[in-house]
Amino acid sequence: MLCLPLVHAVCQDDPDGPVAAHARLVAEDPKSSLAHYRLAEVYLRENNYQSAANEFREALSGDQEPVWTNVWSHIQLARIFDVTGQHDRAVNEYRQAQRTGDNTDGALDQANNYLKRAENGNYVPRPQRLLVNGIPIVPIQKTDPEYTEQARLAELEGTVLLRGTIGEDGFAHDLEVTEPVGLGLDEKAMEAVKQWHYQLTVTTGQIAVDFRLSTKQSRWHLIRVQFDTPPGTSRPVFTNALYPIGAGLGPEAIEEGTLVVAMGRLATAKLTFDVDEQGVPVHFQVPNSSEAVWGSEATAIVGQWRFTPGMKNGIAVAVSCTVELVWGERELNDPMLAQVRQAMAEQTAASSDIVPRSTAGPSGMEATRIAVDAQAQASKLVIRIPPEYPSAASVSGLRGTVRLRVLIGIDGRVRQAEVMDGDPGLIQAAAESVKQWVYQPTLLNGPPVEVTFEADVDVGPSR
Repeated sequence: MLCLPLVHAVCQDDPDGPVAAHARLVAEDPKSSLAHYRLAEVYLRENNYQSAANEFREALSGDQEPVWTNVWSHIQLARIFDVTGQHDRAVNEYRQAQRTGDNTDGALDQANNYLKRAENGNYVPRPQRLLVNGIPIVPIQKTDPEYTEQARLAELEGTVLLRGTIGEDGFAHDLEVTEPVGLGLDEKAMEAVKQWHYQLTVTTGQIAVDFRLSTKQSRWHLIRVQFDTPPGTSRPVFTNALYPIGAGLGPEAIEEGTLVVAMGRLATAKLTFDVDEQGVPVHFQVPNSSEAVWGSEATAIVGQWRFTPGMKNGIAVAVSCTVELVWGERELNDPMLAQVRQAMAEQTAASSDIVPRSTAGPSGMEATRIAVDAQAQASKLVIRIPPEYPSAASVSGLRGTVRLRVLIGIDGRVRQAEVMDGDPGLIQAAAESVKQWVYQPTLLNGPPVEVTFEADVDVGPSR
């Protein structure tokens, strides 16, 4: 796994702490908008909204170098006001961002989407705990929610949003989930909130329940899981969910990852796939992602996960699943997740008229297909199942190499394995092996493409 050498935040931590490190930069150049902006980001990650807001204002009053610090300081201030329930002030900051005319990294798109929703009366506040009339209310007595075994195994993190009424007894009643996370955490959130006690009169509001893993080592985070299980069918069960440590990126994502870190953002990807009868994720589609490369990176990771398959009447069946992942900081906080939820909602709205990806293009033509070098394709291999040595061949000690022409689909899975050369006694073992291999999807100017190449597969007794 690779580090991002151009951005120190990905690969190392300052021994004096991030606040002290960035405060020194501010002291060295008090007029540096970038120094104030970076310090504000640190405060924001620590949920220190007041200090973050102060530093974003200082960034606006500084030298405004680089120029994007202007529009993004307004955007970040708007997000702080949004998450703390100050709707009018959030609207004002988004309008200020509009006036800059700077759409660096989609800043104006975010401002325009927020203001459009506000004008249409579709503004929905994002509370940190209980939000009543735009004011966050903290319970006077609180029980931490429990993790389910499945959620911990999958390393699922996120925020469950509930809506309910605080009664005269100070407890929540008539609770319902408005934004689920999955894997049993929605039910655990409801169990916990029923024990929370508020010093309030009767009122209705939204309650947020956070689930975080302090032991998280990867920069990849799973924030939502949803299985579409038909009636009478049990959902698949995670048996492993491996995440890469370190930066956890392939070569094609390094440049984009550097930009994401430099901007203090999170990359996002929403995937849909089937968990087949063997518990293997197949038939990937990417409904939306912050950039195309993040859909490919997320697909490569999820493709390695394994499940106990869904069951119906005692028979294993394929079940559809949708997951949302983000890449960025090792530790997520509330503002980050609020930003992610807003960004993914905007991406979903923007792509609502787009047909999910398949092997056919918009006009019904087949997806783009390119030929690649075998050695280059080998560097993308993420799952390799060795060939099973045929028992008939073991009697004669037969061994050899089978050459296949392989077609890889846009999801990185083998679609065809055509025999070109090889001993007839070894051909079937080689072909069956290759059909189980999984590669990182290949991108061509953004979108994934099908690739063909010739692969040599050695078949012989195991050593």
